Amino acid sequence: MPIGSPVRPPPGFLELCSRAPQHCIAADAADANALAEVRSHALSQYWSAVFPSIGAPASSGPGSVHGPASPIDAGSPPPGAPGEAFSWDDVARVNREVNGRIKHGSDARTYGRGDYWAVPTGPFPRGDCEDYVLAKRVALTAVGVPAERLSIALVETRWGESHAVLLLAADDGDYVLDNLEPRILHWTQAPYVWRERQLPGQPLAWVEVKPPRA
Repeated sequence: MPIGSPVRPPPGFLELCSRAPQHCIAADAADANALAEVRSHALSQYWSAVFPSIGAPASSGPGSVHGPASPIDAGSPPPGAPGEAFSWDDVARVNREVNGRIKHGSDARTYGRGDYWAVPTGPFPRGDCEDYVLAKRVALTAVGVPAERLSIALVETRWGESHAVLLLAADDGDYVLDNLEPRILHWTQAPYVWRERQLPGQPLAWVEVKPPRA
């Protein structure tokens, strides 16, 4: 996926990182010092967005994945990916189970506030697109998908709405786990305009996504 200039992370994401930093670290486990560092950095970026004179978006080194592949059905691995360090059967199962378990609901209805990122819990979990993404990230790391392989991306749908999806970096490119689509698609085949994303392995570093070359 072609990566552009650094951008500020979404405010809802930064608020999540200050409240629950375990969701914003590119590691499968972290000690208290690492979590405190994430929380501090997120708060700094959040307040620099509220008061822009405080600072600019953090920049990071380049990150990249490689070219296109074919779409896959939920439950079957993508072709040409025999050496992955995780199970595509587990990935498909998690994607399917999270999509089926969570009922879609707006942040205003679910949490009584706007743009609140959280992992839905309880016997009847409800959430919006970012919440599906966070729930999938938790479930995928629990079945052995390395946290550094997972990134959040923000897109625009065909009907012009903002939407969040989870990207899984495979050996042949980024694949999209989406609550609007049961199949796991390569990012080039998802029907979206790509806006911004986390840098692979750097959750607090967000960048623009450049349009693919014609």
